[in-house]
Amino acid sequence: MESLENQILQHISTSPARVTFRCLQKRFSPRKIQPLKKAVANLVRSGRVSYTYELGNSCFAIPVDRPVVVSQRVVLKPPETVYDAAPEQAVVVLERGGAFGLGDHPTTRLAIRLMDRLLTFQARQNASAPFAALDIGTGSGVLAIVAAKLGLDSVVAIDTGPCAVFEARFNVRRNGLENQIQVHQEADAFRDKQFNLVLANLRTPTLLALVPQIEKTTVADCGLVFSGIHLEETLKIRKTYESAGFTSLEMCSEKNWCALSFARGDFLAAMPEGDLQY
Repeated sequence: MESLENQILQHISTSPARVTFRCLQKRFSPRKIQPLKKAVANLVRSGRVSYTYELGNSCFAIPVDRPVVVSQRVVLKPPETVYDAAPEQAVVVLERGGAFGLGDHPTTRLAIRLMDRLLTFQARQNASAPFAALDIGTGSGVLAIVAAKLGLDSVVAIDTGPCAVFEARFNVRRNGLENQIQVHQEADAFRDKQFNLVLANLRTPTLLALVPQIEKTTVADCGLVFSGIHLEETLKIRKTYESAGFTSLEMCSEKNWCALSFARGDFLAAMPEGDLQY
């Protein structure tokens, strides 16, 4: 069973309204208040949750200027902060810039959560196989960096914005991943390459337009992780990519934003049956 701390963290991350201690008590511990107090204190002490005073109440939030535990294995943190990582955790250091990626936008967190799960199950299936990833619309470079930190051999990151390319390259260097990640502004940089994993945190029209290129640039056994999708757009994305030969795997959502994962070939064999929604 998921720990109380993780349940609280997930609730604060996904709640569309302000979260107070009274809200947490009603949801998780209407009678036993001490375990709830202890869990909240641990979250605040570790920097995973911050609190502010709003309209006469103390409200909890996910901090954006402290380390953010985004998924089971991934932590995002600004360079000036300290985080005592567990052996299995990958810590990604990011400068705050003009591009998304520090963990303060739901689409970043959602993409990372699904990527983490997809790569966790795939690693159990075939840990020795070389893996290459493509990150389309890389922004700050966060998804590319996470992919490399989670064990992928090489990553190509693409963005048409010169500022995003500059930020992504800076963050790649800060994380010491220059030998694993290539950042390009030219959209043609990936046309003649083949990838095991495609990542894209983009709006739905762009994701739909990318179908022909993604079909050409992926190997037979591959996975896809898409974010930047509104809840009402998920069905169209699913139908389009299923028509292109991919199987829909999982979905997670936060504040009306959604992320989806797909796979085909041996990637499917590694995943549990059923659609996970959280």
